[in-house]
Amino acid sequence: MWRAALLLLAACTTALAADDETAVAEALSHHAAGRFEQARALLEPAARGGSTAAHYHLGLMDARGEGAERDLTAAARHLRAAAEDEHAHAQFLLGNMYLRGDGVAPDPVQAHLWFSLAAANGWWKARELRERLVAERMTPAQVAEAARLYKARRPPRPEAD
Repeated sequence: MWRAALLLLAACTTALAADDETAVAEALSHHAAGRFEQARALLEPAARGGSTAAHYHLGLMDARGEGAERDLTAAARHLRAAAEDEHAHAQFLLGNMYLRGDGVAPDPVQAHLWFSLAAANGWWKARELRERLVAERMTPAQVAEAARLYKARRPPRPEAD
């Protein structure tokens, strides 16, 4: 009985994820054609459903004012949702938002954290900006706090045999 319920739940979750991917793909087609309102109408429900890609694209659209008025607070909220799901470019952009205070309060510790996460996920430019941030704007205590936050989010990987 439990196994059947779990299988049904897994099947429904897979179907919803596929629907979100389809909606995001269709939204990107609308976006490419300049139909921003239609793109947003497809992305918003997908984001509510937990789609990382939908959050990422809505964050970009909110930052640019596409399909709605420019809203950096909403952009930061969507980019943070994507960043929490390990989206490297969203992590990098969120770090920049904390660095400049766009849509969030300026916070070098948070900027360092998000740049570190983006760098760990392969976004090379994040490492460069993090190093410049440390050299030009951060105290040793802030660097230590950022490192503590990073370690709390990224537990050490198990050693290979």
